[in-house]
Amino acid sequence: MSAALASESGRSPFRRRWMPLGVAALVAAAVVAVVVRVVPRSQPQTRVDRGPASPNVPLAPMTLSADGVPTFRWTPTSAATRYRVSVFTVDGRPVWTREVDAPPITWPAEEPRTPGKYTWSVDALDGGAIVARSRLADFEVTR
Repeated sequence: MSAALASESGRSPFRRRWMPLGVAALVAAAVVAVVVRVVPRSQPQTRVDRGPASPNVPLAPMTLSADGVPTFRWTPTSAATRYRVSVFTVDGRPVWTREVDAPPITWPAEEPRTPGKYTWSVDALDGGAIVARSRLADFEVTR
């Protein structure tokens, strides 16, 4: 019966069974190729300071004033003209970001300071381009 069926359609049972999977695989490959070509791969302008200056590194633990206001300090780098300080919740949500000319910076008075655990980082900037980037440093606000 398979031979009769094969002769009617002009294909073997094997080809009839696996052909749709082959077509689906080709379509999937074509979609992936189109998506890979369409998605932009541009990176933000970043330069790395490889000079003798030390990288800007958050100094941990950062300090708290008598009233519990965090003060953020880091090691400056000679390649930077400004610094961007960013504070995040432990799950990565931005809390606030500020740019300053030099360290240190305190938690801005206009930003709510909810007790909890946070992380912070510093980007050293020169003309808007990042010349050095710190790792995230953990800290906790208790009041």
